[in-house]
Amino acid sequence: MMDRTAIAIFWDIKDCAVPKYVRPEDIADVPNGRKDAADKAILVDMFLFALDNCEPCSIMLISGAIDFAPALHILGQRGYTIIVVIPSGVNVSSSLKNAGMYGIGVAWPMGKGLNMGIRE
Repeated sequence: MMDRTAIAIFWDIKDCAVPKYVRPEDIADVPNGRKDAADKAILVDMFLFALDNCEPCSIMLISGAIDFAPALHILGQRGYTIIVVIPSGVNVSSSLKNAGMYGIGVAWPMGKGLNMGIRE
């Protein structure tokens, strides 16, 4: 029997462009021009996911913004598996890089998929 746990994927499209091969209908956008509206929406959604799903669920964040590091550290300390995906070429602090159990450096856009180098 397979163990099934929930995973939520949050993509900071403001700081990390979406590759051309990802369908726009697969991504929920925050259509608000206010400063940091998208970041705040992602933070709220991450904690709502955590409230609705007990650990050992996983949370994946695709971003290069350091603003998410404290929230990811807290969720990781509470037993959630944190995966941070950072596109290559995005300069990020070590605080964000170390916020997750897994850090993935991704090179995109590419023709057929993501080129991932996984760090454990």
